[in-house]
Amino acid sequence: MKLTQLSDLATKTKQDFYIVVASTQTCTVCQHTKGMLTRMTKDTSIEYDEIDIEEVPAFRGEHLVFTVPTVLIFSQGKEIYRSSRYIEFGQIDKLIHRFLD
Repeated sequence: MKLTQLSDLATKTKQDFYIVVASTQTCTVCQHTKGMLTRMTKDTSIEYDEIDIEEVPAFRGEHLVFTVPTVLIFSQGKEIYRSSRYIEFGQIDKLIHRFLD
């Protein structure tokens, strides 16, 4: 799902496990990252959203996003993982499996 308002994010981050990827329309690496996250969360209860930092510029400042793609994982309102530009899918996969166990 694509988030269009920062207020939507505030409630979603309070979940037990929530993934959001910051991207732009012109970022080709972002497209690959979103595809990988879609495959990783398919068949799970994990919610994953994307947010375009050009459409919602307040997200940049509030979450200190300086480059795209940036993957943020939240648990109960706290950021538990962050990866920018060179996304480490192995670590994300480990976090997902730890949450699901």
